[in-house]
Amino acid sequence: MPLSLGWFSTGRGPGSRRLLAAVQDEISAGRLDAEIAVVFCNREPGQDPQTDQFFEQVLGRGLPLVWVSDLFAVNNEDGLVHLYPASLTMLGLQGLLQG
Repeated sequence: MPLSLGWFSTGRGPGSRRLLAAVQDEISAGRLDAEIAVVFCNREPGQDPQTDQFFEQVLGRGLPLVWVSDLFAVNNEDGLVHLYPASLTMLGLQGLLQG
């Protein structure tokens, strides 16, 4: 049974794209018994040209993409990060990360 991976990246530059491509190539070649179940990014489309290239790569490889822009993150006195405008207080990916 392949290892199910959750991939977390800001996708800020070519290193992010090269690392994802290298892992995907290893999976495709059968040298890594894994699958990337989801790619999570803390930027939104249009926020940065480098991240847009990362999104194109992710989607071009048919990988599921989840993003929540850090533009909406606000640190409050309670120590939690609240995300607006969606009023999302916590993002749970636990079920996606289990192998």
